Amino acid sequence: MVRAFLAILLIAATSSADPRDTVYDFLLALERGDGYSMLGLFSESLSGQLQARYDQFRALCEEQPEAGQAMLSGMLPMVSASDIPGMSLGGFLSLLLLEVDPTRFDVDAVEREQVEMAGRNATAAMSWISGETLDFEMVWEGGAWRITGSSLLGDIFGQVR
Repeated sequence: MVRAFLAILLIAATSSADPRDTVYDFLLALERGDGYSMLGLFSESLSGQLQARYDQFRALCEEQPEAGQAMLSGMLPMVSASDIPGMSLGGFLSLLLLEVDPTRFDVDAVEREQVEMAGRNATAAMSWISGETLDFEMVWEGGAWRITGSSLLGDIFGQVR
């Protein structure tokens, strides 16, 4: 009896999970410039890839501050290479998000949503009245849909996929 009840709860919990929920959480994090929340929406693989790239960038800023500053001047001119060693990936992502115009992706202006699911993978496409579109690749991981790639992430991180 208890086992059947737990099975029903598990099925109800997973059936209510929807990739669109993750997309809307992503858009809200974008709107708030909240890199920490956004990182929590990424798959382990994507998080690991971003952390590895950030660690390399941090090492560059420590070992060759001039080269690090040259890279920063193009994306975050208000940040110094000397700031990077003490900054977490979430903090850095929050600063990058300030450079993205979130009004292009207003949650209330979504015109169309399309989700295709195949086993543990999903693709979500969102379209806005303005003509903007975003695609998200996702995987079911740790009891939730996690983002593995997105057309917007490519713009923010330089073609991360």
